[in-house]
Amino acid sequence: MFFSLSGIPPLGGFLAKALVLFSLISSNEIIAAGAMLLISLVSVFYYVRVVKLVYFEPKKLTSFDESFQTPFSTSLFNLECTIVAFIMSLFIYAFFNPTHILFIGNLLFLGLVGF
Repeated sequence: MFFSLSGIPPLGGFLAKALVLFSLISSNEIIAAGAMLLISLVSVFYYVRVVKLVYFEPKKLTSFDESFQTPFSTSLFNLECTIVAFIMSLFIYAFFNPTHILFIGNLLFLGLVGF
């Protein structure tokens, strides 16, 4: 996933970035294309660094601290878990049924335009 986000050539992220870049160049948006290339180069550094840290760096083992709490040691129904579950359920609903989101967007647009 990180390689695709960074735009490594055989993956889908590369194709998406290449198509956007070529469309910017064909519409004479050279400054935007240069900014996109610069941002892509910076993002490649960070994405590849995450992969290096996860797979190639040795894991640092620490002693067990009694005050350390895992996510499973807290209450399951605290406020943060409820908010995250609610937002994730909205995202899943919007993925499978986007017509309601589009309808709300149309209503907001019509309200902002003044029709």
